[in-house]
Amino acid sequence: MIIRFLYILLVILSVSCAPTRLLNLDIMNPAEFSFPDSGKIAILNTSYRPMAMHRKDNLMSKLNPEKHLIFDSLITKNLFDGLFSVLNISPVTNLMNAEYYEIRASDTINFFNRLSKKSVKDLCEIYNVGYIIALEYYSFNFRKFAPLDDPFSKPDFSFASNQLVWRIYNKEGNILKQFTKFDNSYWDNYYYPDLLPDALCEIFYKSGEKFGMSISPYWSTTSRLYYLISEKGEDISFERDKLIQLKSSDKKILAFKACYNLAVLSESEDNLAEAYQWLEEAIIVRQSETVEIYKKTLENRMKSREKLNFQVSFK
Repeated sequence: MIIRFLYILLVILSVSCAPTRLLNLDIMNPAEFSFPDSGKIAILNTSYRPMAMHRKDNLMSKLNPEKHLIFDSLITKNLFDGLFSVLNISPVTNLMNAEYYEIRASDTINFFNRLSKKSVKDLCEIYNVGYIIALEYYSFNFRKFAPLDDPFSKPDFSFASNQLVWRIYNKEGNILKQFTKFDNSYWDNYYYPDLLPDALCEIFYKSGEKFGMSISPYWSTTSRLYYLISEKGEDISFERDKLIQLKSSDKKILAFKACYNLAVLSESEDNLAEAYQWLEEAIIVRQSETVEIYKKTLENRMKSREKLNFQVSFK
């Protein structure tokens, strides 16, 4: 019994200590929101004109009038630059070709009220589009605070935050989706005493990027672990024919590594079903928590594939 236990421990250690590497994969992710069809899209900035802001929880209302234009320009430029950094490389043609228009509101008394159905219908007709994506409100705030261990000391840190309200309409004037987004940034006042404009530029740019990823499929880079396999000094970690030969090896550890690497190779070729099958073969050779985690990752990708295929079908 002791000998068997030591043998199993030796096998586990030999696999866990096997040389491994990471392979970077570019993966397309589905957007949170799916447009029902391939209608053309307009991006509208219908947020308030800065001088009309009256809400006390929005720092814009506390700025001097001469700063309104400066901060509004910084905020809206970076916000829409971030958004279009995603849309300009979108696999959905109508998102990639979406055009930007400004129709600023003159007050913020009822900023949460949606655009009227008539105005949306009229705008869709004017711009010849089937959908409107509208920024209808933005806010930002700022405060300084002292360390928690000495609340009476000079404020050492600053905090800036924002809130955005986006709505998506169809040409009938109906709201298809509303997004309320929040982001924030912290910094050390000692090193960056006057960072507020830069911080606002950064958080609004990132907010634009994040919203872009909510409405458009987007690329991201992830890593997959694989086993380093060599033959006579030659790296054959991703030599498919040789790996297929090794998967039948009477050396179980080598067969396991071959099956696992075949799964990574198949995923890198975007063949998720085949990758999953190779993991099933690997788990037959030996049980592995690494394989179980990888299987769940592939299952999640396969579940989202149908949604992604629908979104990118609109060329």
